[in-house]
Parts: sequence; C-alpha cells; structure tokens
Amino acid sequence: MQNPMDTNITTISTSALLFEMSFSVWTGRKQDKNATREVTNNKKAAKDAASVTKYLMAGTDKLNKIVSFTQQVRQWVNENTLPWSDTGVRLLPASQFVWFKDELNLKEQHYDALVQDFLNDYQTLVSAAAFKLGDMFNRSEYPDVRDITHKFGMAYSFSPVPTKGDFRVNMNNETVVELQNKYEKYLEAKVNSAMRDAWDRLYDTLNHMSTHLGVDEFGKKRKFHASTIEGATELCGLLTKFNITNDSKLEAMRKELENVLFGVDATEIKKREGAREELKSRVDELLGKFGEEFSF
Repeated sequence: MQNPMDTNITTISTSALLFEMSFSVWTGRKQDKNATREVTNNKKAAKDAASVTKYLMAGTDKLNKIVSFTQQVRQWVNENTLPWSDTGVRLLPASQFVWFKDELNLKEQHYDALVQDFLNDYQTLVSAAAFKLGDMFNRSEYPDVRDITHKFGMAYSFSPVPTKGDFRVNMNNETVVELQNKYEKYLEAKVNSAMRDAWDRLYDTLNHMSTHLGVDEFGKKRKFHASTIEGATELCGLLTKFNITNDSKLEAMRKELENVLFGVDATEIKKREGAREELKSRVDELLGKFGEEFSF
C-alpha cells in the first residue's frame, strides 16, 4: 500500500517551487568609541556598560527608505509563499509563478531606483550629515561612493522541490538506505511544516474575526473593520493555491469559510441588529471544528 506522504511529496514536487531571496544593504551605522567613553565616564559606569552607535546618514530618510522597502518585500514574500527551511527558503505554488515573478520584477526595479537615488545624492548627504552629527562627524567613516555601491544588492533564485528519488547514489547498501530514510523524513517534515503554516493562517484568521466580532472585558462591542472581511476573503483565494498536497480537510474548511463570507457586508454587520452575533456564531462554529473532525 502506498504511503500517503509519498503521494504528497510527489505532488508537491510537481506543483511548487523553492524560492530564496537575500538583500544586502549598507546600514550606515557606526559605533562611536569617543562618545561611548564620554557617556560611561560622565555616568561613572563601567567601560562595557554602554555603547553609543551613531547614524551616519542623519538628516535624510533615503537610506531608511531602502531598508524599509526590503522589509516590505520580505513580508510580501512570506504572505504569498509557505515556509520550507530555517534558512529562509520558501515554497511557492507553481500556479503563482508567473504572477509572483512579474511582481518581483517590479519590486526589484523599485529597489534599484531607491538605491540609485541614494547613491546619486550620497556626497551631498554626507555633507548634510556633518551638520546633523556635529562633533560626532568623522569623514573617514564614510566609504567612497564606488565602494558603497557594492554594499547594496537584491538576489533571488527559483529551484525545483527535491523528491525522495533525488538522493545522489542509488546503491543497495545499509548506509545509503539509512541516509535515504533520513532524507525522506526530512522531506516529510518540510511538507508538514508548509501545510501547517496554511492551517495556522486559517486558524489565525478565524480567531481574529471571532475576537473582533465579540465584546471586550467591559462588555462593549469591539471595533470591526471591513479589512477583516477583506483579509478573510483574500485568504480563501490564497488557500486554493497553498493547498499543494490537495489536503481535502483544508479545502473543506476553506469552502466553509467561503460560504460564511458569501454576501457578508461590513456595513450591514455594524448596522443590522443581530448580524454581528450571527456571523460570530458561524465563525466560532468553524473554530470549533479545529478540535473535532478537522483536527491536524
């Protein structure tokens, strides 16, 4: 009899890709030993009691915009992929590839534009920082613009999901069999982790809805925003793509949430008597199933 996990690994290897991304960004921060010494001396503290770090680009937000954008891109990637490894590799449904790659290209172009804008004004920004940093300014701490260019970069790659048959050598000996078994368990753990993330997103969304449809500790209705409904609706679409093992239980729960959300209007929930309670009851019913037939 075929192991269901074998089917899952085969399915996932043909319906998903591995995605890895990295950013390199100049931090623009430097420890100031003189300022650190002044602080510890003035406070009569030990030498290692404090550390003063100065921001070399004081007076401009151009570098901060680059850093902020990289964080936004990472968040976007995490929202549209599933976890795969502790090193940051993510699992991307193959059905999302064209859309994902097009969006990624746009984000890369925006990142490059932010970096170029910073580099074009770098010399001027250094001069401006001299006024902002006062006696803390030290021109020797600023790299040449040609050197600093190489401190920025956005890199990413796509690769196929490995399968249990990917092991390097197929030899009939105990060592290879043992390694193959460990490799299969490793893949199984990765598949389970990816699908667990999909389940967790569903649970967190339902729990968020239930909380905001309820009352606070004083019995007052909590604020309920249209974005809560919109987020749950978007999740229904994502779960269709994230269900890369064709988990029938996950699909059943997704459909039930979709039915609950059908025709729901945030304005009506706020105005119509009993609408909030009715929706909360249906959401709580779904939440209850996590401990019953849809346990995982």
